Amino acid sequence: FPLSTTLDSIGPLAASVGCCALLDQVMARKEISPLIARPVSMLTLGVPQTIVLDGLDTTVAATFEAVLSKLSAAGAQILDIPFDALEEIPKANATGGFAACEAFAILRDLLEARQDRFDPRVSLRVKRGAEMSAADYHDLIRARISIRARADAQTRGFDALLMPTVPIVAPVLAELVASDEAYHETNMLMLRNCSFGNFLDRCAVSLPVHEMGSAPVGLMVMGETLGDTKTLEVAAGIEAVFSE
Repeated sequence: FPLSTTLDSIGPLAASVGCCALLDQVMARKEISPLIARPVSMLTLGVPQTIVLDGLDTTVAATFEAVLSKLSAAGAQILDIPFDALEEIPKANATGGFAACEAFAILRDLLEARQDRFDPRVSLRVKRGAEMSAADYHDLIRARISIRARADAQTRGFDALLMPTVPIVAPVLAELVASDEAYHETNMLMLRNCSFGNFLDRCAVSLPVHEMGSAPVGLMVMGETLGDTKTLEVAAGIEAVFSE
C-alpha cells in the first residue's frame, strides 16, 4: 500500500552517486548515459539557517562543520541563507498533513478489520487522518503551492542546499521502545529535514560523510523541483571531494 499519494516517491539506494544516477535513468525510462560530475569549485551552495540545524547532536554538528570546511577548501562558495519558508510547513501540517489523511483513506477498511495487525504507534498516526475535513485538505494543498513558490524564490541562484540528513546519530532502540513520548519525539526529529524536501517536492541525495567505523552521518544535497539530474551531478562532484 502507498502511504501518501501526494508525497510518495521512488529513489534508489546504492554504493555511489553514479549508481543512483543509472537507476534513476532506468526508472525514468531515459537514455542511459554517464553521469558528469559538476566540479565543486564551480558550485554555489546554500546552508539554510532555519530549523534544519536545530537540535544537532555533537557528532552530527562537528561532522557537518568539517564537511563545509572541506568543501570550502575545495573551492565551493558556501553561503548561510535564511529559509523562512520552512517555518510555514509545520503550520500547514498542523491538522495532520498529507500522510495522515491519505494513509487513512487508503488503509481505513483494513485498519477497521485488522487493527491487531498494525503497530499501535503506526495506527495512532493513521487514525489522525480521520480528523481532517475536506476543507482542511484543500487548505493544505493551497498552502503547499504557496510555500513552494516562496521556497523556490528564496533558493534561486544556488546549485543545491546542504544540511544534515538527520540531526542526530541513530538512537538506542531500547530507549524508544520503553516510551511512546520518546519514540514520537525522536521519530519526528529524524524525519524532519527529509520531510521538508518532500513537502517542497524537491529531490535530494544523502551522502555518507562520517569517519569509517564511527556512527553514520549523512550530508543531504537538496536540489530543485524536477532537478534530479542536476542534483545528481552536484552530489557526484561533492562525493568526489570525499573520495580523494
